[in-house]
Amino acid sequence: MLRMTIISNHKLKIIMNALEDNREYRRLSIKMPFKYQRKLEGRSAVQHGVTKNISTGGMYFETAKDTFQPGELLTIELDVSENEGYFPTNSSIQAVGEVVHITPVPDLSSSDNHGYYKNGVGIRFCDSLKLVF
Repeated sequence: MLRMTIISNHKLKIIMNALEDNREYRRLSIKMPFKYQRKLEGRSAVQHGVTKNISTGGMYFETAKDTFQPGELLTIELDVSENEGYFPTNSSIQAVGEVVHITPVPDLSSSDNHGYYKNGVGIRFCDSLKLVF
């Protein structure tokens, strides 16, 4: 017996993107707060952001505040909440990441959106992630 399931266009796009995505690591669309600092500038200011997606191999975020160059290294600290008791209070995940791509993204938060862009930043983690309690 043939069984048909009707799915929305949104779900179809998600499925098609997953099939076309040849990435080494599975990405999760998670908004996770983090701090970053440029590694080679000595004591540069700590900046804050929120991930759009993340995997064990890297992460992606968007920013209107900062510009980056491919190959630039960042120290990254992801804030891990106490969500459902899996992590203790004040825990974080630390990593060093390399900027692998920068993509202009229209800034939809702008009321008129005429020529305003954010930078979409792809980061590849250079070494294993470190969980700090």
